[in-house]
Amino acid sequence: MTVYTAKKIITMETNIPEATAVAVADGRIVSVGTLGSLSDFFESHGTVVDNQFANKVLMPGLIAPHLHPSLPVVLTQFPFLAPDDWHLPTGDFPGAKPMRTTSPV
Repeated sequence: MTVYTAKKIITMETNIPEATAVAVADGRIVSVGTLGSLSDFFESHGTVVDNQFANKVLMPGLIAPHLHPSLPVVLTQFPFLAPDDWHLPTGDFPGAKPMRTTSPV
């Protein structure tokens, strides 16, 4: 296991929004906190402390799994029908509004 230290770690977790140390084992995050709060945990696991990010801010990578890289190349050539306004290099596409219907009299 490796514990990476950082100036600040943004966790995206409500209970612990920020940390300064993150423990990683087999490519997975197993714990976050401060170096002190993790010390009991990692002393029993033969852990290495890596300070290469000590002056950096770490945050999770943000991935949009629903978008394939080639999809925008094809789709941005055509008008969009979406619930929200879209502002693309090929133009602005206003969000669709609900149709108002009237009852027959």
